[in-house]
Amino acid sequence: MTVHTVTREKLVKHLSQSYTDPVSFDKKDYFLQLFEYQYLNNQVYKKYCDILSKSPQNVFQIFDIPLLPISAFKVHDIKTGLWAETGIFKSSGTTQTIRSRHFVKDINLYLKNAEYIWNRHFGPLDQYCIYSLLPGYVDRGDSSLICMVDYFISKTRQNGSMFVHGKEAELEQIVNSNTLSGKKPLIFGVSYALLNFLENYRWSTPDIYIVETGGMKGLREDMTKEELFGTLQKGFLTPFVYSEYGMTELFSQAYTNQGVGFTFGTQLIPVIRQLQDPLTVEGRGKQGMVGCMDAANIDSCAFILTEDTGYITDDNVLYLTGRLDNADIRGCNLLIL
Repeated sequence: MTVHTVTREKLVKHLSQSYTDPVSFDKKDYFLQLFEYQYLNNQVYKKYCDILSKSPQNVFQIFDIPLLPISAFKVHDIKTGLWAETGIFKSSGTTQTIRSRHFVKDINLYLKNAEYIWNRHFGPLDQYCIYSLLPGYVDRGDSSLICMVDYFISKTRQNGSMFVHGKEAELEQIVNSNTLSGKKPLIFGVSYALLNFLENYRWSTPDIYIVETGGMKGLREDMTKEELFGTLQKGFLTPFVYSEYGMTELFSQAYTNQGVGFTFGTQLIPVIRQLQDPLTVEGRGKQGMVGCMDAANIDSCAFILTEDTGYITDDNVLYLTGRLDNADIRGCNLLIL
């Protein structure tokens, strides 16, 4: 790739064009330009790439772009360019863990991107009436998930959308009272809260949509995605159970379609790296470390190696298989510089 000047304005424009014309969006060209921009303007990422002897001068394919270990968001301020943040997303955590921080330059970029991904996967947002069941997140002002769901609710409040926290006992009655709106009822909930709800309340209204965000947060015993889906489908009397794959460090999300595998649109490219050699791409169908290339992470770092494990099928569906052991310390030897 010939090095040239890439501006933030140009990248934002290209990203916006992908919303209206995704077919013509050139992923390779975009991500190589984004790599160049972040290499030149992100000190932490540039230092990491230099250690690996990678730069725009010798990276010509998107899967050769270095992936920054996600632990960097715990120990560094990950910013591309010099700017004052308008907000900070923080990961959930305990007093024993260091929380990741994602500095936000433009919250509207995050919200517009999340809405586009939702609409493309599930259909227009205004077709739904959304009920949020996200205890533990509601009282936090720094959760990217709450920010997204709050925005979705604000866009559909006229349909009856609302946060349910404190009104769980009334939820089914509220859902049924809104059926005359003709909108699809949907519960957006963290896994343990959905399971707790089914243990405490009887549900008799069929065909509600469920989008679970994963994670037992140490409050319940872990279960496979298949077991979770089966329990939720039976308890809520519905086949419409989906998962969302997102995290503090990403501006883009992925969702399941039919089954437990995640599908990806224009904004997020998954890549699997070898467990013993995280610089090498793993073959299709083989388990490794999950990496994400996020087209909307223009102002932080778009190229991230997560602490999840999984594999990608030939039809580009991601299946998660777990988390790495000692994930909190993995990768820090190259990052604490």
